[in-house]
Amino acid sequence: MISGEGFNAEHVFLVLRHTLGSWVFTSVLYASLRVAGWYTSPVYKPLMAYTALLVVHSAWKRYQRKKVKPLDYSEEVVLITGGSGGMGWSLAQILAMQGADVITLDHREAPSRHERNISSYLCDLTDSSQIEQISQRIRKKHGAVTILINNAAITKPALLTEVTEEGLLREFKVNVIAPSMMIRAFLPDMLHANHGHIITIGSVLGATGFAYGAGYCSSKAALSRLHESLSQELQHIHTTSKVHASYIIPAHINTPMFSQIGQASPLATFFLPMAQSFEVARDVVRVIDAQNSTTLYLPTMSRFSLLYPLFPTWLLNVFHWASNSTLAFKSMMPPEDQKAHTQ
Repeated sequence: MISGEGFNAEHVFLVLRHTLGSWVFTSVLYASLRVAGWYTSPVYKPLMAYTALLVVHSAWKRYQRKKVKPLDYSEEVVLITGGSGGMGWSLAQILAMQGADVITLDHREAPSRHERNISSYLCDLTDSSQIEQISQRIRKKHGAVTILINNAAITKPALLTEVTEEGLLREFKVNVIAPSMMIRAFLPDMLHANHGHIITIGSVLGATGFAYGAGYCSSKAALSRLHESLSQELQHIHTTSKVHASYIIPAHINTPMFSQIGQASPLATFFLPMAQSFEVARDVVRVIDAQNSTTLYLPTMSRFSLLYPLFPTWLLNVFHWASNSTLAFKSMMPPEDQKAHTQ
């Protein structure tokens, strides 16, 4: 995925993937050393071993792809929460074009109720009883949901000294409890059919805390643990290899929810460029096509979020300063609230 405008870290990783990550490139490099007679070069044997590993890895991936029967989307019923806009709507359009019966669930109507293969339902995801009722309606009209995409999320920036119980509960209800209730409603059908895929859209912000973003960051952290628990239950309790659970960890996506976010620092823009919603949606569809449980980091630098818990406090402070993270969440507050928090 190449994101953002101008040169950024994703371009660097793309070059590395097609050079040092390609057995063709390293084979040519190895052959060049051999022809030149540089058998005593300190990189000769390590390069030979590395090339052999790349060849085995490439062959294994090709074998896995051939082993998987292509998904017939005309037989799939896809449910997307938060599907009325942003990445959810991009996903709905792509999957509908593939022939799937797509259902969007949101508190507001989708842009068009006349899109082919797309049905829209209104639902307050903070209300578990509504989720239960709508799940019965969907099952009755569309049949069993085979692909569930927990995409809906909200944020209400506030300092911890001013956060309200109502605001915090609403964030957790939409970002964590609603996905749990969706899984409870639709996973049994997948287990019964021994076929299905649950996609959870997380966030790199779940790996660390941000000023003004305690509710969002902590709810996304909880969501990642929810996904891990689901994966373990599928693996060890339900013992199924045909019902998959995948976790998508994007950084900054150009969606309505983050449309008011402040200007990131040049350093943050280079390492974590803004992704367009259709780019992320396209990568999510590739995950579905692979028919396997996986964790996908977007962009590549998001993988380093795994190291955040290991960072000393001073390094985390440098990271937040360099990324201008405080202004990011503060800029999403109403203008009158921003003025009250000018430092």
